[in-house]
Amino acid sequence: MRLVGTRGLVALVALGTLASCFEADPQQSARAVCTAYCECVVTAGQVEMCITDDCLPILPPVSDECLDCVTANSNSCTSLDAQCTDICLDNSQP
Repeated sequence: MRLVGTRGLVALVALGTLASCFEADPQQSARAVCTAYCECVVTAGQVEMCITDDCLPILPPVSDECLDCVTANSNSCTSLDAQCTDICLDNSQP
């Protein structure tokens, strides 16, 4: 696996910063999570298709815990997978 691209990392950090000030838009949160994961598993030219076709349709509503985990671990695909997958795929919302 490769490290998440700089552009995706900047977007996730910005989203995380904004989320601490404002309520995160559920669609933006889902897209941020999917972007982080898709950048780890497909080539750059396939990220958008991965997000829209593979990730968004199966991703449960994104909890704050999931978004925080993805933001904190998006610099390493291994950490993202190990630390966040169970949190983000858990269907129960607090």
